[in-house]
Amino acid sequence: MKTFCLCFILLMLFACQSAPQMIDNRPHKKTAGINKMLNKQKKFLPTASNKETGYQELENGNIVFVFSPELYGLSDKIKVFLEGSFNGWLKGIDSKWMLTPNKNNTLQFLELPYSDIAAPGNCGFPEFRFYIIHEKNLKVEELSPKTNFAGFKIGSNSVLLRTCDNPDEVVLAQKAMQTKKQLSDFNIRNPQHVAVLSNVRQVPATKLLWRGYHPYKISRSNLDTERTRLELVKKLLKANNIKSIICLSGEESPNKRENICEYQQEIINAGHQLYVDSSYNEVYYHSDSEDFSEMIAKIIHFINKSPAPFYVHCRLGSDRTGVVCAVLAALCGADWNEIVEDYQKTNEMGIGEYRSHRLLQYSFEKILNRDINDVENLQREISAHFATSDYLTNEEIELAVKKLCGKD
Repeated sequence: MKTFCLCFILLMLFACQSAPQMIDNRPHKKTAGINKMLNKQKKFLPTASNKETGYQELENGNIVFVFSPELYGLSDKIKVFLEGSFNGWLKGIDSKWMLTPNKNNTLQFLELPYSDIAAPGNCGFPEFRFYIIHEKNLKVEELSPKTNFAGFKIGSNSVLLRTCDNPDEVVLAQKAMQTKKQLSDFNIRNPQHVAVLSNVRQVPATKLLWRGYHPYKISRSNLDTERTRLELVKKLLKANNIKSIICLSGEESPNKRENICEYQQEIINAGHQLYVDSSYNEVYYHSDSEDFSEMIAKIIHFINKSPAPFYVHCRLGSDRTGVVCAVLAALCGADWNEIVEDYQKTNEMGIGEYRSHRLLQYSFEKILNRDINDVENLQREISAHFATSDYLTNEEIELAVKKLCGKD
């Protein structure tokens, strides 16, 4: 009996350690310090708190960014620009993002409507830094946040939270972002562990569509998991009988440390590998663009003329793969909760990366031009978007869906 109890306790401890970290979106009780940070001002007044966080929310919904040279130990003449998730981390070349000094040059300010800066960073909320140009010698600096309030910074970026936001989400995102798993954390004889390590899995609502890590490009050479990860991806191509591959990171030749496996080479030789040049910014922040619609159309056309099953990948299998496979899953009838759950599984890889579901939500809301919570039938609305864009017909979409769902 004692042996049974001990085994049960050890099993529960392992389950707790292995379970993916989930973000708690429930209403939260703020501390006095957080209450002080997450308040609104009718008219902007500089305080120790908003100088530390770098911004202040106003009652009219605008955000005032505030830069204190004294806080950063700067005394020479400078130009201060705002760079962040909302402007593609633009570095000091657009006056729209330049702050204006007050009369005695003790502070610099920039007021913007929240809609101009609503694009989330990896943590799920807008992220930013101050970009400094020293006028005397043209030296440039990107300054890390000074705040010590938990939830208001992630990595080297400041996080912009409003009164309706939960700082705990950022705290958990930071913890997940710092997680780097070792090979000893995985049992490669366990299919579930293999799926996490390789990031290879079936896309929701489909039978013949898989997604995952790049089959041969080394992206995380500093981790002892990388070689095994790539070998597993190669084996899974064959194990899942993949016949066609969609590469979203362009055509990249292997270097001296990399190799294309024989199985994939046969797919390439048969003309069943599609190369698409896409980017992080395109799939998240410009998903309402012509370029994005053209990319989806190109992928649908490839699916309709190529043999199934299909494998979609970029480098990590997180951003470009995450959005494209989310769109394909939606076209095939997956609901939003299924799509989000699948998207966030990539965070379990433990490669020092984290992506909030809010990034994916932002992308979909750009596509549909409406709040995702107001969408009654995701499949119908996402199909209508691409079918009315003159890039695809309903018939082409239906044919691809049948093929991906194994009904062709």
